[in-house]
Amino acid sequence: MPGRVPLWKPLVSYVRSTPLVFCPRGGTNCISVQHVAEAVVGAVGHNGLFLVGDENLSWNDLLGRISSLTGRRKPVVALPDWSVRLGAVILRTLHTLQGRESGLDPVEFIKVQTAETFFDPSPARTALGFGAGGLDNAIAATVSACTAKRQKSSA
Repeated sequence: MPGRVPLWKPLVSYVRSTPLVFCPRGGTNCISVQHVAEAVVGAVGHNGLFLVGDENLSWNDLLGRISSLTGRRKPVVALPDWSVRLGAVILRTLHTLQGRESGLDPVEFIKVQTAETFFDPSPARTALGFGAGGLDNAIAATVSACTAKRQKSSA
């Protein structure tokens, strides 16, 4: 969305600011906003549930793409599950000690983050008629929006 800071900004800032990029193992299916919009239009009049997506990406692959787009490709290291779970336990303990409550239990959320939540989007693509490809361009546009300097409007 023009003029809005993407939700990925903290992630892109992390990738830009560290010499090594650490991530959990696992991954997810990613989709461009263009194809989400096409799927929504295609879903009008359909009944049922559809898994819409473009491409299954490991966290390692996704962060590697982001790293390349920031100008300096950095090594991406997938951490062992036990270390990611330990970090989540520490985070939950710190939140408890600080009297803070997260919207997600970090220990339970790590189970999702370290899973391969991949799927085949072709049945939904066929049923709803949304496009394929262009994910690299969408990621590049998001990284660019995260790294762009905010300019003051001259009103």
